[in-house]
Parts: sequence; structure tokens; C-alpha cells
Amino acid sequence: RKSWNPIKKLWPKPGLKVTVEVPDVYDLDLNSSGGDIYVGDIEGDVEGRSSGGDVTVEDIDGNVEVRTSGGRIEIETVAGDVSAVTSGGRIDIEEVGGALEAQSSGGSIEIGSVNGPVRAKTSGGSIDSEDAAGAVVASPSGGGIRAHISQQPQAESKLVSAGGSVILYLDPSVSVDLDASSSGGRVVSELPVRVTNFTSAKSKLDGQVNGGGPMIELRSSGGSIKILEP
Repeated sequence: RKSWNPIKKLWPKPGLKVTVEVPDVYDLDLNSSGGDIYVGDIEGDVEGRSSGGDVTVEDIDGNVEVRTSGGRIEIETVAGDVSAVTSGGRIDIEEVGGALEAQSSGGSIEIGSVNGPVRAKTSGGSIDSEDAAGAVVASPSGGGIRAHISQQPQAESKLVSAGGSVILYLDPSVSVDLDASSSGGRVVSELPVRVTNFTSAKSKLDGQVNGGGPMIELRSSGGSIKILEP
């Protein structure tokens, strides 16, 4: 007796692209179960959530809150605050007029200019903050940190890396307290630091820059720490 095995032919489902035109002044709340989201040229607040695609936002005169479970986030220019969270990709931020909060479980975070405080966390790469006007709190688990503080911070900054070096570019006019310690390398500073807790160890530096101010805490478990002039 011969057995019969039917063959089922599977045809791919056609993709669906939806384009929506709205007035220039408009608040948006967008959801996608399996595709990318793109938003541009809007005066208003934007919320976007995708379960399986990339999120791209540009030229928004308002606040932005976006989240994706399986893609990359790209943000070009936003006038207000930004919150960006992804579970499966990298985050690229170009320009933010307010505060920034960025979190990734699977990629690096690249940040351009932020006219406010920065909070960034990733479990799968490095963090690069090019120009922050406020305090910076950054904690990568799988890479290093490179951050610039260009103006006087009003709150504590904290740069902690479990997998790489920490490089902080600090404007010479900024007044801060420093608490820097590395378990995997040296701590060096190009800026004059008045040491407040002397130790002969090359892996630790406690002191004040320009008389002191808000605390900047620097920690590295796998590399060196450098405080440099821009």
C-alpha cells in the first residue's frame, strides 16, 4: 500500500503599505504589528509603537515617544522631549531640543545634539553622546561610553560601563566634582583637577574641576577612564 503525502503550496502574503496625510499641526498615535513606522514634518506630539519593524521620525515640532520590539529607531530632528525604546536594534538620534531617554536591549546608541539631560541604557553595545547641554546618565552592559558635556550641568551625571572604556569630553568652563574609578585600567585627566581624596592608585581620581559643582561619577569594569578637553 502506497502512502500519499499531499504537498501544500504556500504563497507569500503581499505586503501592505499605508500612507496617511494629515494637517501640519496634528498629534499622532500610531501602532504597527509587523511593519515599519515613518513620521515626518509634524507640529504636534508623536507616539509610535511597532512589534516588528523600524521606527523613523524626522522634523517634529513637539514631543516624541516611540517603542519597537524588533527593529531600529532613527530620530533626526525633534523640538521637544524624546523617549525611544527598542528590544531588538540600535538607536540613532540626531538632534533633540529637550530631554532624551533612550534604551536598547540589542544594539548601540548614537546621540548627536541634545539641549537637555540625557539618559541612555543598552544591554548590547556602546553609547556615544556627542553634545549634551545637561547632565548625562549612561550605562552600557556590552561596550564603552563616549560622552560630551558642553554646558554647565545642573544635576549629577553618571557614566558606568561594564564592558569597555569611558571617555568624557568636558568643556573647560564647567564646574563639577569628579569621582572616577576603574577596575580594568587607568584614570587620566587633561583638565586640572584639585584632588580631594588623595590615593597613589592610578585607577582612581577624586577631585574638583573649577571649584566643584554637581557630581560626575565615572566607572569602568573593563577599560580605562579619560577626562579630555573637547
